[in-house]
Amino acid sequence: MTRLIVTLTVAPFVYHLLKVYEVQKIEKLVNYINLMTFDFYGPWDDKTGAFAPLYHQSYQVESESLRNVVSKEMYICFCETQSNSSVEV
Repeated sequence: MTRLIVTLTVAPFVYHLLKVYEVQKIEKLVNYINLMTFDFYGPWDDKTGAFAPLYHQSYQVESESLRNVVSKEMYICFCETQSNSSVEV
């Protein structure tokens, strides 16, 4: 019998996270949850920014303050098992 690894790739924006995903239920069904930590800025924005900043940048206003690694940290706080999350850059 072949063992499979089941993963889920999710958007890292915390303000949408709890509205879109039932984190506590999902994490029990998959081996890993991958956070898409890229495309924080793009042609859809009024200004440019770092493609995937690790920390809050001085040019970011309050509404953009989670477009960095902080989203990852907050996401892990919602998970019961922290060992099943990873970051895609």
